[in-house]
Amino acid sequence: MFDKVGILKLVNNEQIAQMVRESNLELFVFVEVLSEILDDVFLRFDNKLYPLLPIDMEEASSETKRRVLAMCLLIKAMNTIESMVILAEKGLESDCRVLCRSIFETIIRLRAICQFEDYYLEYVGYDLHEGKMFLKSIKRHEEFFLEVSPPEVSSYTSENAQELGQNIEKKIEEGKLPQGKTNIIAERLGLRKDYDFVYGHLSIDAHATPKSLLRYMEREDDILTNINVKSPELDKLGIVVFTGLMYFLEGLKECIDLFDCGRIESFDNYFQKFILYYRGQKDNSGNSE
Repeated sequence: MFDKVGILKLVNNEQIAQMVRESNLELFVFVEVLSEILDDVFLRFDNKLYPLLPIDMEEASSETKRRVLAMCLLIKAMNTIESMVILAEKGLESDCRVLCRSIFETIIRLRAICQFEDYYLEYVGYDLHEGKMFLKSIKRHEEFFLEVSPPEVSSYTSENAQELGQNIEKKIEEGKLPQGKTNIIAERLGLRKDYDFVYGHLSIDAHATPKSLLRYMEREDDILTNINVKSPELDKLGIVVFTGLMYFLEGLKECIDLFDCGRIESFDNYFQKFILYYRGQKDNSGNSE
């Protein structure tokens, strides 16, 4: 069951990376081309945003605030894409599924900022909702939080905590504390089907359900014959990464519109080719990423 060369040493096994690349040649071509296109796209974003720096976010226009938030969300999603590609090269499909869900959650907020002029206010206000939950946790386990958490936690347990709690409760009463729930945002964007897929299917691995453990078991006629400690998962790896890329590209497209970049021919051509190929991949996989 265990390999003599050591389990963790297999993380750097170039044979797995080569196997993954050979099985998903088109995927890695799309990733490499996208990297080149992003250089051009982000240069255009820079030309729109960086001349405004430094920016006083309190005094900035709503358009500038939306662009700053959209840029940061896009960078976050781009970093997650990079992480997913790295995991894909190791054959870690289940971990790619978790990151695919994370990309969806990031992009859905990005798209809401791009589409709805006032959503950025809800998004920024969501920190208050998180603060409310955080305060409840600290009140239950204050000693523990002070011992193991970063220094900023002390501000929640000091004299400021009561004032902060009262401020949050006041905003709740005034109806100014947005829940920020992903399903609500998905409904507003007309993406409920995507939401149901992500949370009904990709969450299997994110939540470590019993079904997610079947990938580690070798069975014959319901008899367990082996437990795989480390083996590449190639069956659905490509379509999972393609799905994450699709979410990212949809967000990038709306970001280009938000920044008034006009038509970017290289991106438009790439996007159309990607959509055609992605649809073909979904059909071949039986629509079961």
